[in-house]
Amino acid sequence: MSEVNENDFAPEQAIDMTVFGLLVRQAAELKEFIKSLEDEAKARKAAFDELQVKICQMMLDAGIEKTTVEGINVKPKVGFKYFRAAGLDDEVFFEYLRANNLGDIIKPTVNHKTLDSTMNALVDNGGQFDPAMINQSPYKAIDLRRTKGAK
Repeated sequence: MSEVNENDFAPEQAIDMTVFGLLVRQAAELKEFIKSLEDEAKARKAAFDELQVKICQMMLDAGIEKTTVEGINVKPKVGFKYFRAAGLDDEVFFEYLRANNLGDIIKPTVNHKTLDSTMNALVDNGGQFDPAMINQSPYKAIDLRRTKGAK
């Protein structure tokens, strides 16, 4: 990328190059800072996910359905996440859903969690799905909620 100088702008677009340069540097610094925050958030999310699995497993092993720790309600969540089978063409996938009366609920434009909740409800009610079309992955997590007045 080449340097920008005041000759790059038509006379009616004349700008103060000192201010322009300052703004560009500030924008670049902010972009780098945002990237570092995103990287840190990603690392903290991974650490949180690991803690969730450990806490959930501890509660399951101890037979604890829910508890409160220092004003924080904790409840294990165990289930499955559903997603389209890898490499499956959109047309084939959505035709499968339509053929199984799920096409009105799960559409290409809806949030992916719609598939999750719909498939969980289907399985909970004794329904089945084709594993060539939809994959399932077990998960363990926890529900954390502060009790009213807890800080």
